[in-house]
Amino acid sequence: MKDDAWQKVIQRKLESLSTFGEIADEGLDIAGGGEGHRTERIKAAHHSLTWLQHIATRHPLRR
Repeated sequence: MKDDAWQKVIQRKLESLSTFGEIADEGLDIAGGGEGHRTERIKAAHHSLTWLQHIATRHPLRR
C-alpha cells in the first residue's frame, strides 16, 4: 500500500460529497427552496456536507 493511499481515498470521498452537494442544491430549487417537510432532509444533508467541506478546507491532509 502506498503512503498516500488513505489521503487519496478521503480526497475522492470529499469530491463525491461535493457532487452530492450540487445535486442537493438542485433538489432545493426543484422543491421550491422553502420551508417545510419537503426540503428538511435535503437541507440537513446540505448543511452536513457544507460543515464537512469547511473542516476539510481548514485542516487539509498533509503528506
